[in-house]
Amino acid sequence: RVKDKAKRLETTRQLVIAGKSLVQIAKERDRAPGTILDHLEELLQEGKISRKEIARLAKGHEKEIAKAQSAFLKANDSRLSGIHQALGGKVSYE
Repeated sequence: RVKDKAKRLETTRQLVIAGKSLVQIAKERDRAPGTILDHLEELLQEGKISRKEIARLAKGHEKEIAKAQSAFLKANDSRLSGIHQALGGKVSYE
């Protein structure tokens, strides 16, 4: 089981390195984008992927990310549902 998890994480890492987008990786792996984000978090914590490699996945989404960051900073409530509503439901929970 541990080997299976390590293999899943490595597959995700290789796809990031190959330049695939988050959506492409999720589709290719038949997983939700949130699952791939979980993989990336684990890989980062284990030192197996860099922040720079992960940041590349955000290219083309800078405006949405800036809006979400702004909403988090302005919010009196850190729950995702409040942020989601503050952004008019236009930004996914993932």
